[in-house]
Amino acid sequence: MESFVDAEILVPEYAEVGNAVGTLVGRGIKRVEILIRPASLMSPDKDFLVFAPGNRLRFDAYSEALDTVVEFGKSLSQIT
Repeated sequence: MESFVDAEILVPEYAEVGNAVGTLVGRGIKRVEILIRPASLMSPDKDFLVFAPGNRLRFDAYSEALDTVVEFGKSLSQIT
């Protein structure tokens, strides 16, 4: 490899198992998408809809929707 790249290459001890550890950790990641959008494009500053896994909620203010989404996301990320 050093013949292709003009650099010193350092390989850490136990590098051969690094990908195995990354694979195990990567499988423990859960991805969740939650969408907040205005209920109407005619009045985008009030009345918001939240679409989350298994839920469709309605809020008067964006800040209320955002606070709820953050808490909902935290509850989903709890390892049981």
